[in-house]
Amino acid sequence: MDINLLQGIFKKHDCDAILFVDPKNLRYMCGFRGNNGLLFYTREGKMLLVTDPRFELEAKQEVKNAEIIINIKESSLWEMPDFYREHGIKKLGFSPKAMSVEMYNAIKKEAEMIAVDIIPSAYRYIKSPEEIKIMKEAARIQEAALGETVGMLENAPTERVFAAYLDHHMRLHGSDKPSFDTIIAFAENSAVVHAIPSDKQISGTGFLLIDWGAIYDGYCSDETVTYMLGKPTKEMIKLYDEVYTAQRRAIDAIKPGVTAVELYDKAYGYLIEKGYKKYIQHALGHHIGLDIHEYPKIFPFTDFTFREGMTFTIEPGLYIPELGGVRIEDTVMVTSTGVELLTSIPKERKIIL
Repeated sequence: MDINLLQGIFKKHDCDAILFVDPKNLRYMCGFRGNNGLLFYTREGKMLLVTDPRFELEAKQEVKNAEIIINIKESSLWEMPDFYREHGIKKLGFSPKAMSVEMYNAIKKEAEMIAVDIIPSAYRYIKSPEEIKIMKEAARIQEAALGETVGMLENAPTERVFAAYLDHHMRLHGSDKPSFDTIIAFAENSAVVHAIPSDKQISGTGFLLIDWGAIYDGYCSDETVTYMLGKPTKEMIKLYDEVYTAQRRAIDAIKPGVTAVELYDKAYGYLIEKGYKKYIQHALGHHIGLDIHEYPKIFPFTDFTFREGMTFTIEPGLYIPELGGVRIEDTVMVTSTGVELLTSIPKERKIIL
């Protein structure tokens, strides 16, 4: 937990405590894994976890470094006037990005609400060695599952069936569940960035885009491979090689102190120079950890500098309706001298006949 970041909020804002409502932040800060809780972090560094009776035993087993307070109002935990008075919370910091209007209107009757302009997942940017170990296991699970599923292509399955088997094998290897809805997109469907698996058969010539991930012990993995099936055209091969080159340019540039703008330019700047500007449809990557998409994303307007221990994806993509789409994605970690890949499937061009 980034204590300096938290203390910086108290220095900047006149508040007695900061309220966290995102379940992922609650797990990260005090160990609570339930889906109904509030965490108050006070100026003195004390943590107060409020939950309902359904999670009392779970909280006692999991929670560390926080006082547990049980409120029977499970659908409105924030309604507890005595709590704010007893703990001297007259001014409460909160993130507008993570609070409902209902909660805000109820709490402001008891304490002055101070908007804290900070990214909710910012407290979790720097990963510990234990977190990295878990994320590597999540990546191992997803890659083992693909290794067991890719042989199905010989039987020309539908996108939907292939996705179902891939998800199933991730669970068999220990995944809690997929970290997002698995994307299997073949031929013209691969030009759709977030394609939904359909009943289209994976047969003939075309790009096969596979974007999948696992959740292990709460942490997410994320990876995309694009295969070429059948007899790819020269245009297909050229498109793949350009995206691969763009990804390698970005990965090779990663080190502490590099900015989001610099990484974006390394990859997408290269593709723009090659004439592909109108086929770029998404960011270069995103932070990842307890959430699959953590902020900020890597855009040309993102004001962000990377530090050692941060984990994020590098996933350039080009999407040409009449040709298909190519996305190549790895999850990486910034090291003291450069970068370490947490995913391990080689991304060089692969043709499956």
